[in-house]
Amino acid sequence: MKTNAKTAETNNIVLINKQDNMLEKMKHNITASWRKAASSIIETAMLLLEAENTLCRADSISLTKYLEEKNILSGSVISKLRQIARNTVLTNPENVLMLPASYATLYEISKQDVDITARCIKECKISPATQLKDLQNIFPALKQIKIVSIKNEIVVSFPSDMSSVPKETIDEFNNAIDSMKKYLTVNVSGL
Repeated sequence: MKTNAKTAETNNIVLINKQDNMLEKMKHNITASWRKAASSIIETAMLLLEAENTLCRADSISLTKYLEEKNILSGSVISKLRQIARNTVLTNPENVLMLPASYATLYEISKQDVDITARCIKECKISPATQLKDLQNIFPALKQIKIVSIKNEIVVSFPSDMSSVPKETIDEFNNAIDSMKKYLTVNVSGL
């Protein structure tokens, strides 16, 4: 009988070890699979940018139309993915495993200064767990912009200290304002 008890104990140990191995295997597989999501987003983004840069205009339009008609990607998602692909920090293979698996979050990150983004990834402020709602805490300039609609007017206000906003972003904003002046009455002060 003692032999049977030892065998049962041995079998339990083996079962526990098999369960531990299965648990570790599942942890690994799920983590690896989830992290592929960010990698797939980046890969798709890079393919879309490559298509835009290598196909003639008619073929590029045809590709976009195909993706939209087959409900694979909408035009706005295609545009956002191309923006992501243009960001050298996000497309750096060393960073991909640390990125969130959300194209919307990656798109917002892609609009930020590349040096700040690289530092945030290095400091683990940006990680696979980062969500869109977290970005205001990671990039303080995001939470300082306010847009308010008053009657027939829209008021956009910025903090007085714009030193953390890249010059290119301010220039793009000024260009957008200049474009709107063709259609609207626009008053700008302090920029």
